[in-house]
Amino acid sequence: MTKIIGITGNSGSGKTTVLGILEELGVATANADSIVHSLMELGKPVYIDILAAFGKDILAENGQIDRKKLGALVFNDITQRSLLENIVHPHVIRTILTEIKATERPFFAIDAVLLVESNLHTYCDEVWLIKARRECVIRRITARDALTEKEISDRLRNQRDTSKIESEVTIDNSESLECLRECVLSEARRLGILPQNPAHLED
Repeated sequence: MTKIIGITGNSGSGKTTVLGILEELGVATANADSIVHSLMELGKPVYIDILAAFGKDILAENGQIDRKKLGALVFNDITQRSLLENIVHPHVIRTILTEIKATERPFFAIDAVLLVESNLHTYCDEVWLIKARRECVIRRITARDALTEKEISDRLRNQRDTSKIESEVTIDNSESLECLRECVLSEARRLGILPQNPAHLED
């Protein structure tokens, strides 16, 4: 039976980097945000449902959903955000469960910001919470996204309190990539993803 690891954390915490390390180790993976991108493509059922709920003002010139325009509508509006999540989450969960069922690998990792809020965690054998100091998060978001200082500040102010998330593993990703990698390798040994002394993977 495939063992499922749910990886969550706020934007800039490094959860997708953790997913990438696990993928290098041979773990089957799914990134919820990438799945959402695919589901929202022109003409797909999720696209049609979102367009019906939010109107044509969220479209870009090419007819695709403009995620920035959509984000601006739901960012500070709990009702609108819940509406969007109720449209998207069931499709994301269905897609991930289909991928898990199809895999022949012994381990499967899911990267999802809203792992708990979407109830995806109920399908997981354990949850990994990735955290980082505020200054680290700001540096990573700045390097990754084309956002203004105000947009970054707004994003951080609206991030959830991850201290309320119950997890089997908590990883502090406030130091170097090498430190993060060693933490992931340690958990991989514990789970049996790696043998106890995988020296060749630490060179």
